[in-house]
Amino acid sequence: MFSFLSFKKSTLHQFSFFAFACFSALAASFFFEYILKLPVCQLCLYERYPYIAAFGFSLFGVVFYKNQSAVKFSHHFIILTFCISLLLSLYHVLIEYNLLALPDFCKIGLLEAKSFEALKNQIMSAKNIIPCNQVSFKILFLSLAEWNVLFSAFLLTCSYKIKK
Repeated sequence: MFSFLSFKKSTLHQFSFFAFACFSALAASFFFEYILKLPVCQLCLYERYPYIAAFGFSLFGVVFYKNQSAVKFSHHFIILTFCISLLLSLYHVLIEYNLLALPDFCKIGLLEAKSFEALKNQIMSAKNIIPCNQVSFKILFLSLAEWNVLFSAFLLTCSYKIKK
């Protein structure tokens, strides 16, 4: 069914697959934020870091695919980054469903200004950030955090299967 999960063709293809998957996830997140102008939360921004790291380790694997120790190093860290990605996105989903308390870094701070001009500057410089428990967009009845859980689990499964 999923023949690419067990492909042993070449490590170059495997690392290229992960680089493309990570690049696609990052491109989609930037598309939603900057092109569609969807508000993001702080956890959404944090969930990008594992993809950036996995992209870097994948490129490292592409460059050094003939070196067996570099391949092992890259595979181990790709698995680790997808584990972190899965845990972060699961944490985000639990916050969205109000099963966990909203952490302090996800709360929107009140504007604190001493004058009208300071208040205006604070509003104009504020980023389009929402609380982490507020869902800004759904695709096929799933929030983007839920899609991230599915995609992270898929990539973790692929990376684990390929390592074997």
